[in-house]
Amino acid sequence: MKRLLIVDDDLEIAKRLAALLEDRYEVIRATTGFEALEQLEHGPFDLVLLDLRMPGLDGQGFLSEMRRRNETTPVVVLSADPNVARVARGMGVDYRQKPFDVEELEQLIERRVGF
Repeated sequence: MKRLLIVDDDLEIAKRLAALLEDRYEVIRATTGFEALEQLEHGPFDLVLLDLRMPGLDGQGFLSEMRRRNETTPVVVLSADPNVARVARGMGVDYRQKPFDVEELEQLIERRVGF
């Protein structure tokens, strides 16, 4: 089963995403960049769904550290801030604005994980 890591400090969004995806994927959640880095130690993921604006180690910091560790897992940034799209493109990752279209997000995930 493909593994997804949801990294978002908004517990409601993380729960909704997990409920949407857990019938097809193994879903692991983290609420900070630090928790997400710990999860990377427990095995590979097929995709990371990442919020950029979080307390502590934010999404950009997490992504930088992930890349420094030579992790090549695909990342989709989810953010309510439309200005983040430019930042995400600059980091070489996909971006979807919150609130996101569920079907569109599901299709993007399927394309990225090869489902």
